[in-house]
Amino acid sequence: MASFFGLRQLIGYQLEKGADADTKDSHKRTPLSFAAENGHEASVQLLLAQDDVDVNSMDWNGRTPLSYAAERGHEAVVGLLLGRDDINVNSMDSDDRTPLSHAAREGHEAVVGLLLARGKVDVNSKDSEGRTSLSHAASGGHGAVVELLLAQDDIDLNSENLHGRTPLSSAAEGGHKAVVGLLIAQDGVNVNSNDWNFRTPLSYASEGGHEDVVRLLLSQDNVDVNSKDCIDRTPLSYAAEGGHETVVRLLLMQDDVDVDSNNSYGRTPLSYASAMGHSTVTKLLSSKTMRT
Repeated sequence: MASFFGLRQLIGYQLEKGADADTKDSHKRTPLSFAAENGHEASVQLLLAQDDVDVNSMDWNGRTPLSYAAERGHEAVVGLLLGRDDINVNSMDSDDRTPLSHAAREGHEAVVGLLLARGKVDVNSKDSEGRTSLSHAASGGHGAVVELLLAQDDIDLNSENLHGRTPLSSAAEGGHKAVVGLLIAQDGVNVNSNDWNFRTPLSYASEGGHEDVVRLLLSQDNVDVNSKDCIDRTPLSYAAEGGHETVVRLLLMQDDVDVDSNNSYGRTPLSYASAMGHSTVTKLLSSKTMRT
């Protein structure tokens, strides 16, 4: 409890009286674990000075003090923990998440920077969902963290999670323009990556009506504007169904767009727009269909 609330003087008194620095509660959490999670720098410093403290102690969820501090974004505490030669920077919890994964997911730029600077950090480790730190950062739209990760020589740009989703796919679905821009600027990124439903980043961005992201993706020479998913739906089909007028216009400006593409049920983009009552989109598609 003293460590949880960061009561440094009380902690010091208890240690002087012979208290075990690594005493564990019913969830196997140590004083260092609580002090680190709550960002109590002075208490962490005091506990780390004890010869018998286990800096890599794990609770029932496999979480270490570094894991908690990284997730909460406690830069000073993370710095103290990383100062230990015996620190395990790649410890994995029960969800196979590392301290870097937790920090990247929450968008803690400073902590991510500290972890990467420490060296020997596995930037491509995957959690139980098959997601990397880059995947989490991209999905959350954390541009500064994405930029730090992309600067790593061995970063896997096209890592796929358990559903075949890449960082670009997740960023596009979320409408994170800055992150999408960072990713497509990298050599080797797959702008047409297919997930398990054969959906591409453009497909997700179009469905969400993310105009700026669609523009960025269409600026790539090799983007497949007519990509079809597992039921043969195209980006135009999804944009039409959602009534995303600007996105529909952007797609229709592409010379090779297939306005009359049929999905597995024989439905066209026009049929979706009409059925949903999107009159402006219906007119746009009708005029394009008549001209072609």
